[in-house]
Amino acid sequence: MSKLPLAALALVTVAAFLAVADFFGLADVPEIVLFAARWGAIAALIAYAVRRRSLTTWILVAMVAGAAIGHDFPDVAVSLRVLSQIFLRLIRTIVAPLLFATLVVGIAGHSSLRQVGRMGIKSLLYFEVVTTLALLIGWAILAAVLAMPAIGAATWPFASAFGLGSAIVATWRARGHRGRHRPGVQVAPAYISEEPMEQEGVGL
Repeated sequence: MSKLPLAALALVTVAAFLAVADFFGLADVPEIVLFAARWGAIAALIAYAVRRRSLTTWILVAMVAGAAIGHDFPDVAVSLRVLSQIFLRLIRTIVAPLLFATLVVGIAGHSSLRQVGRMGIKSLLYFEVVTTLALLIGWAILAAVLAMPAIGAATWPFASAFGLGSAIVATWRARGHRGRHRPGVQVAPAYISEEPMEQEGVGL
C-alpha cells in the first residue's frame, strides 16, 4: 500500500479520536485543533481522490467535505444550495434518455428473441427490486422528516469528527431562517429543465 492512503487513514483516525475524546470529556481539545485535524484529514482524502481518479472515491470525499463545510461554515453551505439543486435537476434530466438508450442498445445487440426475453425478465426483476427499495427508503426519509428525531439531540461522537450530525441540525436551522436571498441563487436552478424534451413538447 502506498504512503498516501496510509497518511489519509491516519489523519482521519486522529480527527475521529480527537472528536470522540472531546465529546466524552476525556480531553479538553481546543476547537482550533479539532478544526485543523478535520480539514487536514479532508485535504488528505482529496489528495487520495486525485491520485485514485475514481468517481466513487470523489463522491464519498465530496460528501465528507460537504458535511464539514455545513458544520464549520453553515452560511456558505446554505449559499451553495443552488449547486445541489442544479445537480439534482441534471440527474433527473439524464435518467429518461439513459434508460431509453440502454434498452434500445440492449435489445438491438441480441439476435435471438430468447436472449431478449431473458434480458426482459432480468430487467423487470431488477426494476421491481430497486423500485421497492427506493419506496422503502423514501418512506423512511419521510418518517424522519416528519418526526425530526435528531433535532435537539447531542451530536453523534464519531460523526462530529467531520460535522455530520451538526450539519443536519444546521440545515434545519437554515431552512427556518428567513434572511436575504440572492435573486440569482433562486433563479438559476429554474433554467435546468428536468424533462429533456419539454421544450419541444415531446415526452419519452
